[in-house]
Amino acid sequence: MGGNDLNGTPYREYPIRFQRAIFNRDSSIYGAVKFGINEDDIILTSDADEIINPLVLEDLSWFDPNNHYVCLQKAFYYKLNYLYQDDWMGTRICTFKTLSNYSVDLLRNMHKDAYRIEQAGWHWSFFGDADNFRLKLASYEHTENNIESNTANAERKIEDGIDPFGRSIQIKTI
Repeated sequence: MGGNDLNGTPYREYPIRFQRAIFNRDSSIYGAVKFGINEDDIILTSDADEIINPLVLEDLSWFDPNNHYVCLQKAFYYKLNYLYQDDWMGTRICTFKTLSNYSVDLLRNMHKDAYRIEQAGWHWSFFGDADNFRLKLASYEHTENNIESNTANAERKIEDGIDPFGRSIQIKTI
């Protein structure tokens, strides 16, 4: 796998699980290229569990094709009403020309340079029961989180709205 991250570290030095995730993210654009995307077309990239607020896209008079944007989204764990963060940096918006100068993965990590759009959607993670919680920990790229202290008492964590990683994040029921 070629290329470097924002700090200049070659991707080949990353653990294989991160190399796979980066490759998958960056390969997602090939469908648009095959379809015949134009450089001034607007691209939205996000994880599958990030949903953009459609009101953001109703009127694009704010959009400047020379910039790239990040949608600040409300983030939830476990259930639809377990809010843990008001400003999750989720969906990215830019032109294909801008994306072509970077990559899906690099743009995903360029928070400092992105214009921020407030109240721009929702991010849901670890949804479902304790078995789904454990499955996600075992299968997503951050397998370093798949440890006994995180998987233990999954049922109680979900029921009581306790952070899955034992951080001091306050999960609020709304």
